[in-house]
Amino acid sequence: MLEMLLWWMDESDNQSLSLFDRILSGLASLIEGIPSTDLLFNIWTYELPPDVAYFADCFLLDFGAGVIFSCFILRFLICRITFIG
Repeated sequence: MLEMLLWWMDESDNQSLSLFDRILSGLASLIEGIPSTDLLFNIWTYELPPDVAYFADCFLLDFGAGVIFSCFILRFLICRITFIG
């Protein structure tokens, strides 16, 4: 009975260490996926590939993104008005 209890404790330790290792590995890969600061400093000179630019122009992505952003700001401001939101 004592051996079974020790085995169970050892297995639970192994499982918790395995879970902890998976979580840390996921966080490490997430941090590695963050782009370098070179991209952030050169963001204004970045150009979309021609295929993406074509579809963005067809779907009026610049207009749509502006409308959606404006709607989010308007929603935020309306929620801040106490007698309306």
